[in-house]
Amino acid sequence: AAARRWRNDAFLTGVSAAWRQPAEARLQSGKTNWVFSFYSPSARKEYIVPISGRTLGASIIREAKRTPAPLSPANWQVDSPQAIRDFLDHSGRQFLRHNPQANVHLQLAPSAQGQPEWRITALSAPDRPTLLYFVSANGNETRIAANP
Repeated sequence: AAARRWRNDAFLTGVSAAWRQPAEARLQSGKTNWVFSFYSPSARKEYIVPISGRTLGASIIREAKRTPAPLSPANWQVDSPQAIRDFLDHSGRQFLRHNPQANVHLQLAPSAQGQPEWRITALSAPDRPTLLYFVSANGNETRIAANP
């Protein structure tokens, strides 16, 4: 609604969230700060909306360097809770157990093929392991990239 009030032609281009040293239950709850990104073709600008709980934060309007691909919720069947569960079930739980200082970043963005994709990055301390997990928001593919 905030994006539509800003520009009637605004469309969703990205969603992201981050957790610092999360316990599994906190990750699965989805409770953290979220950022939603929108783009207006008529203004050629991005509108960034942070949300904490049910509270909108101070939004940012900035020039767009390129025209981003739209992310229509109708085009994805896998939402963030399922993406987090998949991550935990496929190496994420083990990674976090062995790297309790890790932070987790979740992002919904178009893949290289233009399809909506969840990207989950578990970052440990510098010079420590990183785990990248990708889930197609269409539900047809997952892949893991580890940097041990």
